[in-house]
Amino acid sequence: MALLFPKYSTNLVIGASGCGKSKLLEHFLSHPTFYFEKEPSNIYIVLCNSQTPNYNLVSSENTIVHQLLFEEFDLNLVEPESIVVFEDVNVVYESIKVACNVQSHHLPLLALFIVSQNIVGNNHFELVKLCHRCLF
Repeated sequence: MALLFPKYSTNLVIGASGCGKSKLLEHFLSHPTFYFEKEPSNIYIVLCNSQTPNYNLVSSENTIVHQLLFEEFDLNLVEPESIVVFEDVNVVYESIKVACNVQSHHLPLLALFIVSQNIVGNNHFELVKLCHRCLF
């Protein structure tokens, strides 16, 4: 097994617009048994920008895929052993900080991902200290 993301990991995926951040993450999520300790019960794709295209993921027998806008997302409804993706983060909302600092470990989440275009020279730099690893 080529495990890349251990349980409870918080991951920051950073790159320029159009470089393939979402496609890479979509690949990981499409093959969870290769990259995570177990198959997630749920995958929550939270679109922080309404213009962001949906992921091409479908629910399976063991995993339910939820794609919703940030305004519709309620962290309190997330089930344990799930994966949460905050896609196209351009504002570091308090709920994203809580997800990184508290929910990822205490819920517990299988993994948490934050996808953003840049962290240098803006208020996103604080995300670096919240995440276990950064993928550029």
